[in-house]
Amino acid sequence: MASLVPPCRSQLPHPRCLLLIITFTIFVGSAVADPAPPPETICKPVEVYTSCKKTLLPKRCSVRLSILSKSLAEAKEVLTAPQEDIAAGLTEKFKSDPCVQECTKVVDAAASKAAAAVAGGEDALMRLKGYLYPLLIDNDKPVGPCACRCPGEQCASADEAMAVKKMGEASKNMQVMANLFQTFSNEEC
Repeated sequence: MASLVPPCRSQLPHPRCLLLIITFTIFVGSAVADPAPPPETICKPVEVYTSCKKTLLPKRCSVRLSILSKSLAEAKEVLTAPQEDIAAGLTEKFKSDPCVQECTKVVDAAASKAAAAVAGGEDALMRLKGYLYPLLIDNDKPVGPCACRCPGEQCASADEAMAVKKMGEASKNMQVMANLFQTFSNEEC
C-alpha cells in the first residue's frame, strides 16, 4: 500500500542558494577585516581668542570674529586708501555717496572694535556687541549700513566694483556676528 505521507525533502538549501550564502559570508567577512581608513580632514586647529573663552561656543565665536576682523580690514583698506594708491581710483562721486560715507564710518569703528576683541582686550567683545547689535538687529532699516551700490547705472571703475564687493562682504559678516551675539547672554561677553 502506498504511503499517504509525502516523501521527505532534503533540509539542505539548493546548491545555488548555498553558493550565494557562502559568497555573501566571504564578502562580508573580508569587509569587516579591512576597515576603511578614516577620512582625512583639512581642518586646522582653531585658535580660541581670549575674548571668546567665556562664551558657550568659543570656537565658533573665534572663527566668526577672525572672519569679521579680516573682512573689515579689507573693506577699510579699500575705502580709506589715498586716491593716488588706487590705480583707477574711486571717483569723488563714489566717495561722496551718503551710503559709502556711512559705510566708511561703520567699517572704521567696527574694525577697531573687532581688532580689540581679537587682541583680547577686557570687555572688547561686549563693546563690539554693543556697537553691532543696535546697528544691525535693533535697526528699522531693511538693509545693513554697507549695502551700497555704485552711484548711477554701473560702477565707473574696477576699483569701485571691488569696493562695493568688499562693503557687501563686510556687511554680511557684521550681520552674521550680530546674529551670533543674539545667542550670547550678557555674562558671556
